[in-house]
Amino acid sequence: MSKILRFIHVISSTATYLSGFLIFLMIIFVFLSVVARYIFNSPFSFTEELTGYIVIFAICMGLGYTFRTNGHIRTTILFDRLPSRYKKGFTLIGLVLSFLWSVVMLVAAKSLIAKYLTNETVSITPLHTPLWIPAVFIGIGSFILCLDIIVKVIECFQTDQVLQSNDNANVS
Repeated sequence: MSKILRFIHVISSTATYLSGFLIFLMIIFVFLSVVARYIFNSPFSFTEELTGYIVIFAICMGLGYTFRTNGHIRTTILFDRLPSRYKKGFTLIGLVLSFLWSVVMLVAAKSLIAKYLTNETVSITPLHTPLWIPAVFIGIGSFILCLDIIVKVIECFQTDQVLQSNDNANVS
């Protein structure tokens, strides 16, 4: 079981590092486009579209990692006031709801991908990107999020761990 959990961790971390690398490339594309606009009075026509896809990729691929590290904004005003014996139960309820939400996103992404593939939908921008490609990012990110939520549930059952308050990430 621990090998599976480590494998999920590797998948999530790899997606996160890939996102960071692509954001770095995005910065370079934007910089070069600005330079081209300034020097040649003609920016790259694909920069906006490409950066938009990179942002979608980075957000979706970072969902699982952010969840695993408790990086999402959480409102814990009620949770913090619960007696300790109820916190694990409420944590599990929150994890189940999070899992259900990510499954809904996964199913919606699957439907969107199928629609885009069937209709051969492409963007109306200079690259004419097949729109199933960014939809795949949403699906993969949702799947990775599902995996990371499953890991949290397993960890919650294996230990007395509950989602701890993190004053940097919470809104009370």
